[in-house]
Amino acid sequence: MHRDHVSKAPPNFDLLGSTALTPNQGMVRFLPVTSPNDDTRSSTPAPLPKIQILSVQGHPEFTELICFSVLEQRASAGVIDAATAEDAERRRPLKIDGVDIVGKVVWDVILQ
Repeated sequence: MHRDHVSKAPPNFDLLGSTALTPNQGMVRFLPVTSPNDDTRSSTPAPLPKIQILSVQGHPEFTELICFSVLEQRASAGVIDAATAEDAERRRPLKIDGVDIVGKVVWDVILQ
């Protein structure tokens, strides 16, 4: 449904996931970790780096209603061809991870 995307992660970003269709599903850039203790023999685990930028290609905030409202509007405007709209409609009953899983992870990261 998108016409714009970031095809690969820029320098200093870590790729979060990819598919054959979308090589960059998401990316993150961490702030540099500054450790008060330079002793690498310490038994204390290093702190997790803080996230500076988190980006995902999809829209985890989109519910089924939003997705199919956008789909119907774009199909009626001719932006999406009939075969693509029919394929999406066939897959409509499938469970997605957007709001329930990915959305929760994004909020957990933001609130860390």
